[in-house]
Amino acid sequence: MRGGIKQIISFTPEKYKTPFFDEFYLITPLKKLALLKIRKELYDEIQFDHSASIHLSPHAKFVFDIEIGGRQMKFDGSTWLADM
Repeated sequence: MRGGIKQIISFTPEKYKTPFFDEFYLITPLKKLALLKIRKELYDEIQFDHSASIHLSPHAKFVFDIEIGGRQMKFDGSTWLADM
């Protein structure tokens, strides 16, 4: 990361499940990453009154982790932002 900068974006989480497959997503406020695939356990715990934050590197276009209602999910390097 250039200059050690990590961006944190807070938002109200919304969830989405694909109609035909068991894939679970978090709807984010990011234009280039509107849907972020998450584990079912985290999806099941999202409530309407929770707050969420996404930690990312704006320069490297990499998502580090998300936190929703005190629960955290880390990413392994496979979640990149497309041409931010």
